[in-house]
Amino acid sequence: MSRRLRLVAFAVACAGAAGGGAARADTSVSARAPDGGAKTGSGAKTGGCAKLPEGATLDEIVAPALRGGAPPTIARVLAWSAEVDDRPLYLDRALLWLARGDKAFELAHVYRHPRDAKTWHLSMVYDVPYESQRTFTAPPKRAALESFLTATWWHFAAEGGFRLVAAEVCREAWQASFGAPPWHQYGK
Repeated sequence: MSRRLRLVAFAVACAGAAGGGAARADTSVSARAPDGGAKTGSGAKTGGCAKLPEGATLDEIVAPALRGGAPPTIARVLAWSAEVDDRPLYLDRALLWLARGDKAFELAHVYRHPRDAKTWHLSMVYDVPYESQRTFTAPPKRAALESFLTATWWHFAAEGGFRLVAAEVCREAWQASFGAPPWHQYGK
């Protein structure tokens, strides 16, 4: 088998939930060795979230952050939320950590409206300072993440009339990305 990058996304319905519930996911991307085995070391299977927003796959979530570029060697979902307001407007959001080799890293904020369309998009606000994605030459550390969270308006709580339906801070992905357990959590 030729060498290639392959997104690894494994989704199964929750126990007994036909077509509903959250999906489990391995949130890594790994290079495949010529013999078909997973590469070890950087880019190997990283773990990540216990589940993703209902009906979402890692491929779909990561796609808007690619912007037509090469796929990442590692893609991790650091956190996600599913929210709804009184209209009702449904909103799924995900915070991504991406590596493209060992010299290009990105943090990205993506979203979708799951009842209207299944397509994920980079979060954008055009009339005020706002960042949907930030690139780094080395893996981002805590200060870089905190700066990005502020610039992309990411909060670990529902705001603006929305309420949380489901949410997760992905412990394994956070640990693999920052070498420490999550220092943010969603409130109960």
